[in-house]
Amino acid sequence: MYKWIIQRYSMLLKISFSIFIIVMVLHYIDDEKVVMLLSSVDLEWFAYLIVLITIDRLFMAYKWSMLLEAKGIKVPIVKLLKLYYVGTFVGVFLPTTVGGDMLRVYLLSNEVERAEDVFSSVVVERLVGFLAALILAFVSIAIFEYMYVSYHKSIFYLVLGFAVFFSVTVPISLKWGLVKKIFNIVPGRFQRSKAFIKLKGIYVSYVGYSDQKSVLIKFLVFSLLEQIFPVAEYYVSARAIGVVAPVIVFFAVVPIVMLIVRIPISFNGIGVNEGLLVYFFSLLGLSLAGAFSIGLLGHIGVLVASLPGLLVYVCSVKSRFLARSGESG
Repeated sequence: MYKWIIQRYSMLLKISFSIFIIVMVLHYIDDEKVVMLLSSVDLEWFAYLIVLITIDRLFMAYKWSMLLEAKGIKVPIVKLLKLYYVGTFVGVFLPTTVGGDMLRVYLLSNEVERAEDVFSSVVVERLVGFLAALILAFVSIAIFEYMYVSYHKSIFYLVLGFAVFFSVTVPISLKWGLVKKIFNIVPGRFQRSKAFIKLKGIYVSYVGYSDQKSVLIKFLVFSLLEQIFPVAEYYVSARAIGVVAPVIVFFAVVPIVMLIVRIPISFNGIGVNEGLLVYFFSLLGLSLAGAFSIGLLGHIGVLVASLPGLLVYVCSVKSRFLARSGESG
């Protein structure tokens, strides 16, 4: 009961924060200009945006297959791509940026025997992705310094704090001896519960990736390449509304925004994403309305590109319903 109340309260806070940020940003923006920019979207450039997002999802599916194969789980790329589509579409309407990940884990776990390995693969996917985002964020800061653009130094310290936290917590999490002692502190009746046994299985599977260094290095390289897709997508979004700026501007802004948006303080990053884009792009000479429109069009592009996920999800639910109806009949 209390857990349900806390979850609801937390979600309301995130929604409220997202609305608050959006309202604050709109207070300083010419909303008529935003409407004008979005109403004059170049459909050819918008089509390029959808193609980029689609290729990005295919790239993500391939990366995930690498982690699954390291655990001996072989799933066709097409199947993983479908799960990504479903996760992306449903994730748009979930309060956290990891909601779609949990759906992917749930759906694939129903089809493979080792659910713990599926869960741990997504944990590693997120951690390595976060490391890649950190590296690109430092590149962004270096670009700002190179361009002699003054920005709030708290951004640098925030990114640095992320790096320190990551470099300390991840190595500790891989120390089986230390975590085993923590597990042993848990009362015996909880250790025998199904939830604890599954949690332990996920952790053991997670630690097992430390022996797959070649896979992790390859995955990190691919993750660094994948971080370029959001940069390209926002560049194309800008061109779609007629905003022309050098590519380096997007390399300076987007990686930092993508990193900070990972902090679960808003509803799926909405509000924080737009606010940061407006702040950073305005430092580099873009109009406030243009910066806001770029972010908003990016959200619209993700929603449109993930529409196949709705079709896949509906077909999946329908097939399960028919299967259960056949069993009951």
